[in-house]
Amino acid sequence: APALAGAAPSATAPATPRALAPALAGAAPSATAPATGHAPAPAGPPEPPPPPTGAAGGAPDAWRGALQRKTTTVMIAFLAICAAGLPFMAAVARTRTAFAAAATCVAGIAAITAVQLIRARRGALDQLDWPWAVVAALCAGPAYLFGLNAGFAAVLAVGLFSNGGFTAAQRNPAAPAIPLAVVVSQGALLALIVAGVVPDDGLAPLYPTPDTPRWEPVIAHAMVQGVYLSAHAAGFVVDRAHSRMLELAVQSEAAAAHHRALLSAARAQLHRALVGTADGVFVGHRVGDYELTEFLGRGGMGEVYRGIHVGEGPAAAVKLIRADRFGDAAAVRLFVREASVLSRIDSPYVARVYATGGGDGDIPYIAMELLTGNTLAGVLRDRDTLSPEALERLVHDVGRGLEAVHSIGIIHRDLKPHNVMLVRDPEPRWKLVDFGIARWLDKASDHTTRDLVVGTPPYMAPETILGRPVDARADLYSFGLLIYRAVVGRPAFSSADPLGVLDEARRGPPNPRDYVDLPTDVELALRIAIAYDPADRFADAATMRHAFAAALAGSLPPALRRRGRALLARCPWATAAVR
Repeated sequence: APALAGAAPSATAPATPRALAPALAGAAPSATAPATGHAPAPAGPPEPPPPPTGAAGGAPDAWRGALQRKTTTVMIAFLAICAAGLPFMAAVARTRTAFAAAATCVAGIAAITAVQLIRARRGALDQLDWPWAVVAALCAGPAYLFGLNAGFAAVLAVGLFSNGGFTAAQRNPAAPAIPLAVVVSQGALLALIVAGVVPDDGLAPLYPTPDTPRWEPVIAHAMVQGVYLSAHAAGFVVDRAHSRMLELAVQSEAAAAHHRALLSAARAQLHRALVGTADGVFVGHRVGDYELTEFLGRGGMGEVYRGIHVGEGPAAAVKLIRADRFGDAAAVRLFVREASVLSRIDSPYVARVYATGGGDGDIPYIAMELLTGNTLAGVLRDRDTLSPEALERLVHDVGRGLEAVHSIGIIHRDLKPHNVMLVRDPEPRWKLVDFGIARWLDKASDHTTRDLVVGTPPYMAPETILGRPVDARADLYSFGLLIYRAVVGRPAFSSADPLGVLDEARRGPPNPRDYVDLPTDVELALRIAIAYDPADRFADAATMRHAFAAALAGSLPPALRRRGRALLARCPWATAAVR
């Protein structure tokens, strides 16, 4: 499909909660032309977002959450068993020496478990590690009291099966240390008892009678050790099978969601083609110094024409307010605002303006460079995600464009894939387009858009949806969502109305690692960029641009790494819907 002449109209709605749900058509289309040279289909309603995948966090998040819940439950059970076990062992122990050894080990188990429980509740316990190997070795104490080959072995077997469970999905290299600690500690204790160094004081002694052969308890204990290792292996196999099933389910749902997204995009393209076939009413007319020769596209409030300069100036994309909107004072003010904004920006990363005019009864117009290329939305329809090199170019160019815009006190307020254009100038370059709802930072009293929520819901900052004062960080939030879309292959938020997007933003976007193999530095930079609270985001466009450039090179500054990790700990990615 040819590149669209402009972005889909922005969603505009009153800031009051009752009126936030319906998204009304807003900004006019960008002045762009297709790469093929043919007239594109006019812009219609906003492109529907892809439906929710139903598995926002994916298999890794689901398994990680299940692991944390399981380990927390097991640790609480350990503490309860330790508390109840001490008086029981005191009552049944054959000797004080056996009880002292068992009680010392149980106290150590309880202390380590309590520390691990605190860590787990603080979110610092991601997988099994060395303290559990120490706990496994300390289990030799109560095993000695009851007897190395007694029924207490069944308790350890259950624990080892639980340890094997969930470790496959976590791929923890330290997990085998736990069954090995049990085998080694109890094997060593067995050797000491057989050698006569440690007395055989268990409730079920290894040598119940003087006639018991020396080798008999050794063979029996070897079988017990086999049960330990088999229990751990069984838990591991069960976990691996379940984790694979969950991963397949999430992958299937993600593929289905992707196909639904493609279908939604195709329907939107068809709608544009069906509703925009009529030529513009101003073809053949002269506006300023331009003869309008070809209708290029139509948006919510404007129309774009190819304009030929009557002198020696270059051809231009001439943007006019739609005839049916000319009597709308608010629409006229928005259009005049865009002309004023664009005329002040001088950057190779923003669509250049050749001339503006109109007013005093005449139809206002903007003559800007006729861009030949494709929007980011069009590019991502063809390839889902950008390569690292293309992403680096996107971050650099859009970042530089935002720097230029913000430096003169203007915020774009509608940054999205439709409003970023890839052109040849003469080298490939991304440019910002469509400033129909931009505003000045230093104008608190803004009668044109005061008390309005303006923008495209899936790319709007939370403070914009809530009707709060906004600054350049709202653009940086949208920029972060744009990068998320280019990296992950799907939008961060799937809702089509502002309130739905706000709810998703509060929960956080889906974990990008569940969809793509993402470097840690890029993940941390993304989390900072799309933080819910503006105070947690990057301070300005230059800082964000440099941060992502460093992240893509694998050299994010340590301070930003710490900041990103702290933010992830406090505000993690969205919880998986599949458990």
